[in-house]
Amino acid sequence: MQEQAITQYLYHLVETGQLAHAYALTGSHYPSKQQVVVSLIQALVCTNKTSQGEPCHHCDACLRAKNGQIADVYTLKPAGTVIKVDQVRQINEWLATKPLETYFKLVVIEQAETLNLNAANAMLKLLEEPDPHRYLLLLVPEMSDLLPTIQSRLQELPIPAPPSAQQVADWRAQGVSEFHGRLWSALPDQVADYWMAEYDEVAVDQWIKSLDRFYQYLYTGNDQGIVYIQTRLKKQLDSRWCRVSLDYLIGFNYQVMNALTGSEAPSYYAVEQLIQSDGAKLHQVLCLNDLLLEAMERLEANVSAQLTLERLVLRAEDALANHNA
Repeated sequence: MQEQAITQYLYHLVETGQLAHAYALTGSHYPSKQQVVVSLIQALVCTNKTSQGEPCHHCDACLRAKNGQIADVYTLKPAGTVIKVDQVRQINEWLATKPLETYFKLVVIEQAETLNLNAANAMLKLLEEPDPHRYLLLLVPEMSDLLPTIQSRLQELPIPAPPSAQQVADWRAQGVSEFHGRLWSALPDQVADYWMAEYDEVAVDQWIKSLDRFYQYLYTGNDQGIVYIQTRLKKQLDSRWCRVSLDYLIGFNYQVMNALTGSEAPSYYAVEQLIQSDGAKLHQVLCLNDLLLEAMERLEANVSAQLTLERLVLRAEDALANHNA
């Protein structure tokens, strides 16, 4: 679900000319990250896209993208166990040349966590001085595997592993409800780890309902979300609870995005209700996606859980007000 939503998000960015210079594709499932890379390249080269910017996947350009045959795409892999500074210098020189068959040049850096210190410093310089239509995709298990100075210059796209039917069955055997199992399978592993430590179906249901309500405050730019934090969420506000809650909100937002782009029907009633209310707007969902990822970064930087969520509410309110101004 989330991989498809991210792909649709990238299609939208390409179609509207808003694709950023550099992204980090995070997650432990390499095939899912590789599929997102291929889909993005297809969106950049396809000659037969839909009106929504989705590539056809069948034209000559799309097929060559799938087979790694686009001359203006460069894949960098470790030389042995590390990526060396000379390799980064080489891609810097390559990016400085004109495209051969497209209007862009794109570098995919696999196992970016293996950048040695000199290579990382050279990469930092490359990220600081972006040229038009030059794109970098860094594939890495976690953002924390990169230097903080590099992290700050990348936009993170978390790519989860696909849902596992066997994992859901295992949870069911341990007394987890079908709904909770399917929900956890679409979220990062730490969500299930958090709740499985002492599973309580009622407590999980209450957590979900409280976050669905909190999402409504964020989505509508309502500053009453701060009151909600202080009155309904404050007792639970430690950093680990906040982390798994942000994971849930990011997943919820992806599902809304997925439903709005038509790539998948909503599978959760709260998402369906939001869509049916005719209140869901793609620009708000895309903006909220960035704000949620920003909140997760602040939490990882040891900002307190309460301050992280309160700032998220204010940022969402400002973003909606600026768009409507």
